[in-house]
Amino acid sequence: MVSKIGYSEEIRKEVLARVTGSEKESITKVSLDKKINKGTIYKWIKDAEKKEGIKILRLNGDWTSEEKFHMVLESATLNEQELSEYCRRKGTYKDDIKVWKSQCMNANNGSIEDPKKLKSELKEEKDKVIKIQKELRFKEKALAETAALLVLRKNVHAIWGDQEED
Repeated sequence: MVSKIGYSEEIRKEVLARVTGSEKESITKVSLDKKINKGTIYKWIKDAEKKEGIKILRLNGDWTSEEKFHMVLESATLNEQELSEYCRRKGTYKDDIKVWKSQCMNANNGSIEDPKKLKSELKEEKDKVIKIQKELRFKEKALAETAALLVLRKNVHAIWGDQEED
């Protein structure tokens, strides 16, 4: 069977296997090797993703937590060269796997606090904020009143002068 673009289903499947399989090759390399436009290959991948309901190509920040964990486990015993090959196949970087490993190792180090205690502390803090806001409004009003009295005193003094001079 030939697709709309003129490539047989066998070629399409072969190309998809090369760019998404366990020995994952770069789309550029396969494109040059098979003399197929990269855009066509990307479209085939997109169509396959829709058909199968899974994400084949991933952007680096597109991994789920579970996938990151599995990659850390799978790569734990690999040496540097094997790790590099593994990362190329998976479409990620060695540094990302090292960061994920660190995150996995430190995942349970944080102290888990009681939610009820946190809720009561939050309520106390909110109450403090409300009290401070009330005090601030009171002080702002007092300051405005004092400023108004000073302006009035200055105006009275300018109009009538010192009363002690009489």
